[in-house]
Parts: sequence; C-alpha cells; structure tokens
Amino acid sequence: MTRYHRVIDLATGRETSVPYTPEEEATADAAAASELAVLPTLLPYQFRAMLKLSGKEQQLMAVLDALTEPTKTVALAKLEYSLTFRRDNDLVEQARRAMGLTPEALDALWLQAAGIA
Repeated sequence: MTRYHRVIDLATGRETSVPYTPEEEATADAAAASELAVLPTLLPYQFRAMLKLSGKEQQLMAVLDALTEPTKTVALAKLEYSLTFRRDNDLVEQARRAMGLTPEALDALWLQAAGIA
C-alpha cells in the first residue's frame, strides 16, 4: 500500500499529495503495529475535552477551515458526527502535522484524553 502525505498550504488552502519514501513506509508500518496500535480509541466527549483542555480547538478548526472542498466538508462531518476517534486515522495524522505537533505530543494528549471518565 502506498501512503501519501497531504501537504496543505494554509495561506491558500491548496493541497498536494507526496508519496512516502520507502523509509517512511517502513516507519509508518512499524508505528501502526506497535505504538499507535496500543493507543485507545476515544469517545467524542473525550476527544472534544482534549481539544478544549489543551487549547488546541481553535487551531484544529483553522486547519480544517483551510482545507479545500470536498475534503473540508468531509473532515468537518467526521469531527461532528464520528462515534469514535482513532489515533491512527489519516485525518488525525494530517491535522497533527498541520498543527505542528510531534507524534509524541499528540500521543500524550491522547492518553490524557483516554483517562477522562
């Protein structure tokens, strides 16, 4: 399976796709099999609480607003209506990169969110 980076120019909202290098593919496969696989699925209230408590909600909305159609509509619908949120979701990873978060920083927020009862 070939994976692609979705690069978003936040000034113009223009998206381009760049294929992973073989090294990035290997890293992504290893991550999916180990770290990301152990992070729990979040419920909507946990995900939204994480966004608010971390101060990242407005930043995420700015990233989503910068997307072009139809990607923007789909992303907003997923945010609004998803029944669960997975750390290994492509949209989550795209938003992480666009927001400038390291994988480790998002993993830490994710684990904190999982602890919200």
